[in-house]
Amino acid sequence: MRRDLGPVPAQTTPALLVAGGGFVAGDKGLSAVMLRHAGLAEQATPRGRVSIEGLLLRPPRVLVISRYHPGETSANAAWAEHPALRRLPAGVRRIATDGRRWTCLGPGLAPEIARLRAALAG
Repeated sequence: MRRDLGPVPAQTTPALLVAGGGFVAGDKGLSAVMLRHAGLAEQATPRGRVSIEGLLLRPPRVLVISRYHPGETSANAAWAEHPALRRLPAGVRRIATDGRRWTCLGPGLAPEIARLRAALAG
C-alpha cells in the first residue's frame, strides 16, 4: 500500500476533507496522513466539525468534499450544497472524493489518493 500511495510531497496545500454535515477528518488522524500523500495538509478544526460560517471565515485552499453515496440526498449531504458555500473565495478549489474509500482507509484508498493528486496537478 505504501508503494501505491506514493511518497509524501515536500510541500503540501492547506485543505479540509469535509463530509456531510460539516464533519472533518481531523488534522492528526490517519485520514490526514493519507491526505498528505495527495499533497494536502488537513487544517485543524475545533471539535471535528466545521460550520458553513467557519468555511467562509477561514476557507482552505482546497475543499475536498466527501460524497458517500453520490446522487443520493440526505440532510447531511445537502449541507455541502448550501447556497452560502457559493460565496467561498474564487481561489478555493473544490474536489469531490468517494467517501466510501475513506471509511476503512485500506488499500482501496490508494487509487483515490492518486486521483486527488492528479486533480491538484491538473
